[in-house]
Amino acid sequence: MDFYHNWLYQSLFNTKWFLWSIVGIVIALNMTGPILVWITMVGKNKSKKTKKET
Repeated sequence: MDFYHNWLYQSLFNTKWFLWSIVGIVIALNMTGPILVWITMVGKNKSKKTKKET
C-alpha cells in the first residue's frame, strides 16, 4: 500500500494545522512534564513523612 497517496495522509496528516498541533502538543508536554513529575514526587514524599510520624 502506498501510504503517501492515501486519502488519510493527504487530507489529514500532511496538513499544516495537523503538523503544528503535533508540534504544540510535544512542546507543551516537554514544558509540563518535569513539573508533573516534581509534583508527583513531592506528593509521595509528604505521604511517607506522615506515615512515619504516626
